[in-house]
Amino acid sequence: MIPIRDTIPSRSAPVVTGSLIAVNTAVFFYELSLGPIGVEQLFYWFGLVPARYSHPEWALTVGLPPDDYLPFLTSTFLHGGWPHLIGNMWTLWIFGDNVEDRMGHARFLAFYLLTGLAAGLTHWFTNVDSIVPTVGASGAIAGVLGAYFILFPHARIIAIFPVFFFPFFFELPAGVYLLFWGLSQLFSGTLSTLAAADVGGWLGGRMSAALFRGCCFIGSSSFVRATVPGDSSGTRSASKGPGPVNRLGGNHGSRRSLFFFFIFTALQPVLQQRLLEGSRRRLIAQIEHKRGSRVILLVHRQETMNVLGFPIMRYIDINDSEDILRACELTDPEVPIDIVLHTPGGLVLAALQIAHAVRHRKGKVTVFVPHYAMSGGTLIALAADEIVMARDAVLGPVDPQLGQYPAASLLKVVAKKPISEVDDNTLIFADIGEKAINQVRESVGELLLRTLRPDKSAELAGLLSTGRWTHDYPIRFEEAQRLGLHVRSEMPPEILQLMSLYPQPVRRQPSVEYLPMPRRAQEPARGASK
Repeated sequence: MIPIRDTIPSRSAPVVTGSLIAVNTAVFFYELSLGPIGVEQLFYWFGLVPARYSHPEWALTVGLPPDDYLPFLTSTFLHGGWPHLIGNMWTLWIFGDNVEDRMGHARFLAFYLLTGLAAGLTHWFTNVDSIVPTVGASGAIAGVLGAYFILFPHARIIAIFPVFFFPFFFELPAGVYLLFWGLSQLFSGTLSTLAAADVGGWLGGRMSAALFRGCCFIGSSSFVRATVPGDSSGTRSASKGPGPVNRLGGNHGSRRSLFFFFIFTALQPVLQQRLLEGSRRRLIAQIEHKRGSRVILLVHRQETMNVLGFPIMRYIDINDSEDILRACELTDPEVPIDIVLHTPGGLVLAALQIAHAVRHRKGKVTVFVPHYAMSGGTLIALAADEIVMARDAVLGPVDPQLGQYPAASLLKVVAKKPISEVDDNTLIFADIGEKAINQVRESVGELLLRTLRPDKSAELAGLLSTGRWTHDYPIRFEEAQRLGLHVRSEMPPEILQLMSLYPQPVRRQPSVEYLPMPRRAQEPARGASK
C-alpha cells in the first residue's frame, strides 16, 4: 500500500523535511560507491550494534570503540537498499511537511533527531546481545507518524494498493495506514530494521507531540485547511473539535473488511519469516558471545521444495562460497570459526573454495554436523580442526559425480568392456572422470594435512574419493573415528536449538508425527505388581 497524499495541506515550505531527504539520499549514494564489503564495514562503524555497548570487551576485540555513541544518530541516515530508502523518504515527504508546519523548522529538526535517538535506545534495550547492525530512518519516521496522528487525529490518507496490474485507490483513516506501515517495517531493510526501534520512535513521537501540542497550542486560534467529506467549505477550526465524519456502511464496510483481510493474509507469512530470522540472529549472537567465535551456518533445509509442481534442489553453490569467504575475510585470522553444516553436498568448486579458506586459518575451526553433511559438506568438514557430530549424524564419500553417473563407475565401464563397444561420449566422460577423481583425491589429501600425517591423509583421501562406496553411503560417528578423523559427539544443545529455527517447509500430508515434548521413563506405581 503506497500513500499518495494526505488531506492536510501545508502552509509553509517543508525546508527541514526536504533537507533530511536530501541528506539521506546523498549518504545512500555514498554507500553505493563503496561496494558490498565497504558497505558492511560502514554499517558496523556507523550503524547501531547493541553488543558494542552491552559487551565492550567484544567491541574492542572487533575494533569498535565502545565509548562512541554517535551511531545512535548516524544509523538513522543509513539504508540497506533502494526499497528501504524510497519507502522511508516517501513516507517522510507525505507526513513530515505537516508536522514541520505545525512545529516550526528548528523544533521539527530537534524532534526528528530525538525520536531517532529514542528508537535507537529502545532497540538497544530490547536486543542487548545483538551483533547485527541496525540501520534506517524507520525509527525517526515512526516518531513523525506518531506526532502526525496526535496533531491531526482526523486526517485521512489517499493510498494506492496494486493487485497484479490493477491499481486500487482507497481513502483510509490515518490510523489504519499507520498499522500497515508498522507491519511493513518488520520486513523492510537489508541488515536489520527491527520493530522494537520503530515502537520506540512511535511512542517517543506520540509523547513528544502530545507535550508539544499541550505546551504550544492550548488556546491557539490557528486554522487548519482540510477537505473533510460532507463539509463543503473544506475549512474548520482546530479549536472546535472534529468536523463531520463520513461513516461507511453497507457495501463500503464489506469492501473495507475484505481489503483488510487481504492485507493481513498477504503479510502474515512474510511477518512470520522475519520473526524467525530475528530469532536466528539473536541465538547466533548468543553462541558467538559464549564461544568467543564467528558462527557461520551452511544450511540447505529445503531439499524437496516444489514450485508450480517442478522439484528444485538446494545445494552448495558459488553464492554460498562467496558469502562464507566474505565472512572469513571479516574475521581476524586468530578468531575461532564454528561452521554448522546441514547439506546434501553441491559443486566441487564451491566446496573446495570454502574448504581451502578454512584450512588456511590460524584460529581453530570447528564443524558441527547436527544431522548430515554429505559429499561437498564432508569436503568442508575434512578441512576443520575438529568435527562435532550428533550421535546419529552422518558424513559421506566425496567421490566426484559427472551428471547422474559416478566418475568411478564410468572408469569401470571402460575398463571392463572392449574399446570397440564403448561409445565416444562414454570415453569422453571416462577421461573427465579420471581427471576429476585425481583432482579431488589430491585436494582431500592436502586438506587432511591440517590434522593427519601425510601417509594417513593420502590413504584416507584415496578411500573417500575413488568410489569404494556409493555416493550416499553414510559414514557414522563410530566409522569416522575408525577412519582416523578428529570427531567427537558432544553436540552443544544451542546448536540443535539453532537448527530448529530452520524448519522444513510444511508438506500437504506430514509423514512423521509425534507429540513434541520430552518423554521420560516413569517409576512403577506403588503397589503395582512386577
